[in-house]
Amino acid sequence: RRAHSLDNLRATWEADARRRPGDLTAVLRLADLAEFETDFPSATKYLETALKLSPENASLALRLADLLLNQGRLEEAIVYYQQAVR
Repeated sequence: RRAHSLDNLRATWEADARRRPGDLTAVLRLADLAEFETDFPSATKYLETALKLSPENASLALRLADLLLNQGRLEEAIVYYQQAVR
């Protein structure tokens, strides 16, 4: 039942993101859900998209860096940690 609810939520949020492709909130919802489901490749993709929408957002750069580091992707994480402190 819980998986079904998450599938419905994901479908709703994906449709919302398609309707409003430049909406940061819509993309971040999908990133949150992907992280919750431990779908780290998708979460990474959504956070990269979010950072493209808001490139000066240090919180997003830090969040993406942490996610990459937790996946063992140190070199990529360093780039985003550096971006976060600029």
